[in-house]
Amino acid sequence: MKILITGGAGFIGTKICNKLKKKFEIIVLDNFSEQIHGNEKPKLLEGVEYVFGDVTNTEDWKKVILKNPD
Repeated sequence: MKILITGGAGFIGTKICNKLKKKFEIIVLDNFSEQIHGNEKPKLLEGVEYVFGDVTNTEDWKKVILKNPD
């Protein structure tokens, strides 16, 4: 099963991804906002696919939907 998590690069999203990646494929849609992540590059989890995008942008949703999440 392939799970899509929006905001998955933030604090709570990372915790969720870390648990779920053991049993599922994970795709994260996140805009890596400086307001959330600061100036530092966010720590990306191995085995998780990250897509840079914003949930308010239709084109970003199209990119993620093409990856066929369940």
